[in-house]
Amino acid sequence: MIRKCRMFFLVAMGVLFSGSILCHASLGEVKTDKEVYQGGETIKVTYSGASGLDSDWICIVPAASPETDAGNYKYLLRGSNVGTLTFDPPVPGKYEVRAYYNYHKVGYVVAARAAFSVTGDTGNIKEAGRKESVPNESSEQSLQIQQLTKKYTKVVFQGFTADSQTMTDYPTAVSECESSAISSILSKKIFDYVEKEKDGARYNNALLVKGTVVNMRIVSFGARFWIGAMAGSSDMSVKLTFRDADSGTVVNEKLISSANNPFGAAWTLGSNDRSLPEDMGRIIGEYIAAINPAK
Repeated sequence: MIRKCRMFFLVAMGVLFSGSILCHASLGEVKTDKEVYQGGETIKVTYSGASGLDSDWICIVPAASPETDAGNYKYLLRGSNVGTLTFDPPVPGKYEVRAYYNYHKVGYVVAARAAFSVTGDTGNIKEAGRKESVPNESSEQSLQIQQLTKKYTKVVFQGFTADSQTMTDYPTAVSECESSAISSILSKKIFDYVEKEKDGARYNNALLVKGTVVNMRIVSFGARFWIGAMAGSSDMSVKLTFRDADSGTVVNEKLISSANNPFGAAWTLGSNDRSLPEDMGRIIGEYIAAINPAK
């Protein structure tokens, strides 16, 4: 009986997932939940037709910006073909959402775009949409980015932390995320060394990195096995704080969030649920590599 139920589940998920691929593989799409936002409102972006590769990302940029502007961007998790992202409210003005799918292969080719505007008083609105780089280890293009004002030769991780409940629910996830971030940076070979902070050690010309997991939900194997996509998405948010080791001052802060595609997770029996911390670590590694100036 269990085997028959399991077979029915796989067939049903196969039909749903195949339908999703057929509907979205040929044409990407992004859209916002509104065409006009009041100042301070969160921007909700729905996307489809993503390639599901590690290099899919979506950004918000001022209207008429060059297509090489990264703006306020978020990576999609591996295996995510459809989903929803939320962005902090930008200052009033005209903007465009842009999707870049399979970026490492095709570069700055916009797969889909949608226009919107923000109106209202700027008094209590925190400016979003800083122009930051989108990591691209193979591209030779000149990127228009906002990097750190100082080039660092060393990166020192001061530890990733989370609240006690998160550590209880996911005891290895935080360390997996940090280890993946370190491995990602090491693979690029752009710093003299990358390591975890040692007790009592003093560092010169080093970028100190501290991560705080502010939100995490990983769908369990049992839930994904029995109810598939209806178990929802796995998601994770990490707040990064960067300090200059010489002065101790904060030089940058960044909140990175991402979520997977529940249909893709169901089709793979939760493999990209379980890989979420590692995937997030790679995204963090890409970001750190990107904000360090070349000179």
